[in-house]
Amino acid sequence: LYCVGDEVEVPAHDWVGVYKVGWSSPKNDYFTFVWSPPTPSEGTEQSVSFAPRYLPKDQEFYQFCYVTKVGDIRGVSSPFQIRNDYFSDDDIVCVELEDEAADVVLVQTRERRAREQETESRLADLQPPVASLQVAEEDWKERTEVLKQQKHKLSEEKDRACAQIAEIESKIASYLQEIDLLRKEKAKAVDQNQQSVKMVADIE
Repeated sequence: LYCVGDEVEVPAHDWVGVYKVGWSSPKNDYFTFVWSPPTPSEGTEQSVSFAPRYLPKDQEFYQFCYVTKVGDIRGVSSPFQIRNDYFSDDDIVCVELEDEAADVVLVQTRERRAREQETESRLADLQPPVASLQVAEEDWKERTEVLKQQKHKLSEEKDRACAQIAEIESKIASYLQEIDLLRKEKAKAVDQNQQSVKMVADIE
């Protein structure tokens, strides 16, 4: 099963081929191929299938490739192995339009496409929690910015307080020096006064 955009016209003689990994020529190195039907008049879904008897019987790695009639590659699948013990006609090829602007198609098996759809569904289920986490992250960033501003403001206030404390301590040290000087001058004056009193007493 594959889908193409409404604006993409699939001409006759495009094909989906099975190529062994390491191929070099899309026109010559295919193991088998099926023609891709032209674009339907209604809808965009088409399908191609491979009969098991035409597929490789070894355990080498192969790829599906969507090839235009002029030999241009429009889509390449991931490498895979064909297990003949369980391969059946129900295992058909899925080809999906990957990039409409570039006119590119993606070739896949049904099993791989089912796994990808399951993954996409799980990712879609995770979208609401992810959105909530993004909101919480933005809130955390805003709170962090506010805390940074508050920290900067407190740091500036601390610096000013430290400067004021240093200034006060300097003044206290100066006052203590003046007090010590006054005490010495007072002691000197007292000593001189006592000497004067003694001299007067001796004269008398």
